[in-house]
Amino acid sequence: RTRIDDDHRELPVTARETRIAKGIEHYELGSVVDEHAATAARMLAQNGGVSSPTPEPRFNDRILYVGMNTEGGQSAREAQELGVASNQKTVVVEHAELVAGRGADRVDVGSRAKPNVLDLSTKDGCDAFAASLQLPANQAQEVSTTLQGATKGSRDELAQIAQVWAKAETGGEIPSRLVLSGHCVGNQIYDNLSNVGSLQFDSIKGLAAALPKAAAQIEDVMISACSSGYDGQAAGSRAKLSDWSRTFPNLKTAWGYASENGEYHSPSQTQAVMHINAWEQATRGRVEDVHAKQSIDQYFIKDNVRDKPQFDGNVSTWTAARGYVEGKG
Repeated sequence: RTRIDDDHRELPVTARETRIAKGIEHYELGSVVDEHAATAARMLAQNGGVSSPTPEPRFNDRILYVGMNTEGGQSAREAQELGVASNQKTVVVEHAELVAGRGADRVDVGSRAKPNVLDLSTKDGCDAFAASLQLPANQAQEVSTTLQGATKGSRDELAQIAQVWAKAETGGEIPSRLVLSGHCVGNQIYDNLSNVGSLQFDSIKGLAAALPKAAAQIEDVMISACSSGYDGQAAGSRAKLSDWSRTFPNLKTAWGYASENGEYHSPSQTQAVMHINAWEQATRGRVEDVHAKQSIDQYFIKDNVRDKPQFDGNVSTWTAARGYVEGKG
């Protein structure tokens, strides 16, 4: 058997490297010889189908913001506010339908100097995009299949999420917090302008399944949209808030909107920005519990906001500490 080393050279595999790759022999990194053997064994594992140890996921307070609501420029304001308020890098998924020269279901895999826009409305376009992520063939196929099955007009946003998450599959660090913002009736995030796509929760979950190392780095999810916080029998055909913990195995908190008296609205415009900022403050660090109404009220008091917070009782949460807690309306 042979292996491909870090310089892309094909070299014969030694018996010792094979034993290390299979976990038979212990090695120390104290010597150059053993360090080389360890590196070679890792390359053997990658090229020969032997599983190498999965690194522990890394967590941070960075945010991936997916804004589907262009009405009144709300998503742009929310993204800008998050970047300022959090003092952390906020990665923004553009609503590509509004990007000049691109349009729905198209994504750029080129550089600023040399754009390369792919058409995700075709199988060839989805396959080419997945290949651009430089993932193993089976994962690339899963990503392409997820894109092909996504709702028309949402593939560009889904592809941009994939571009961020794919970094985790090769050992990189991605934002550990996720915000989905827009309109919702229980199973998707969409723009109030009906001609610009609807991002299905199932598509996001499918992408997470295709990119498990990325999914393992997500700690907190906020869905800034109506009807996004149901659970149990009350959920009916709508997505359950607690199910996000199945999608993201290390999830600590999830935040959505629905209350026990049937009130499901989330705030809009300026108040939505305030709710997101309250969530951002409440989920900093490795917290395992969030008291939503208390977090919102504290945010308004601390920042001397004169307006009474809208819908502060409509927030339902799932947390690692307490499970699902329905809003009180």
